[in-house]
Amino acid sequence: MDFRAQAFLRLEPSRNTVPLIYPGHFDNGWVKWPKKDSRKPNAVLNIPESADLLVPSGVYVLVKRFSSKEERKRIVAAIYDGSRFSVGRVGFENHLNYFHENGKGLSLALAKGVTAFLNSNLVDSYFRQFNGHTQVNATDLRSLKYPSRSELETFGFGIGDQFPTQNELDNLVEKELLKMVADEEGVDPIRAKRKIEEALEILKVLGLPTAQQNERSALTLLALLDLKPETGWIDAGSPMRGITQMMDFFSEHYGKRYKPNKRESVRRQTVHQFLDAGIIIANPDNPKRAINSGKTVYQIAPAVFEVIQCFGTDDDHLIHFNGERFLGPY
Repeated sequence: MDFRAQAFLRLEPSRNTVPLIYPGHFDNGWVKWPKKDSRKPNAVLNIPESADLLVPSGVYVLVKRFSSKEERKRIVAAIYDGSRFSVGRVGFENHLNYFHENGKGLSLALAKGVTAFLNSNLVDSYFRQFNGHTQVNATDLRSLKYPSRSELETFGFGIGDQFPTQNELDNLVEKELLKMVADEEGVDPIRAKRKIEEALEILKVLGLPTAQQNERSALTLLALLDLKPETGWIDAGSPMRGITQMMDFFSEHYGKRYKPNKRESVRRQTVHQFLDAGIIIANPDNPKRAINSGKTVYQIAPAVFEVIQCFGTDDDHLIHFNGERFLGPY
């Protein structure tokens, strides 16, 4: 921790210092050092008293230990390549985890493969299914499913000095590695994430309040359309489902398991607003059924169903709902 080693830290590198790496040194999959105009120290003294704070220079995969729930990605990785800095040792600040091999660095190909894999939306989606807090610790990283070493190295050999864009990276990981890290229950995290994002886009287009533009509401919409991750919008259905049936759908097809006590959250914070907006109707099979009945079911309103089926087609650029015109998804 930097505050416990203040006597050894230096804002800028000098003759008897080595790099000190912070999360702020991450730059598109690589460590960029030193960082100019940084408020954090860029270097640590390389003296006997600081030896326990340093590791041998080499190639390491670094992962940020902390992220906010609002960040787009929970896992952010970058490569520290010691050959770029011509120093014998390096210090990694406590807000970083690092991958090593018996206390030393990795091969560059392996480091590239691991970094690309960790930075994919596939891993991010999988990680969010079992990690609900903002810390990414070493135990969490060890719990992930990884392709084999040879597969990661082969994957890494195909990456040059610059990492692909996020979309290119996701496509590569999905094509080359998806079969090795898919969810235990057969849920494809990338497809699931994409479908949820599309549902969120539709909720925004339909004018739902910000409080209902969230994953829970997106899953509710998908359940009421019987849309699995691999199902196209044109093939949406309009089943009648109760709250428990919706939550079972979340779990089975999207790997999102809500505790039974969250049933009222789905009802009060999503379904009620869907009803008020005219997106769904209650008890179409028996309009006289009490809304608080244990047999209550909900169904997508016919007009909304027709609109939603246009998503992703040539007709989705302009949609109408409740007499208003909305610019549709594109």
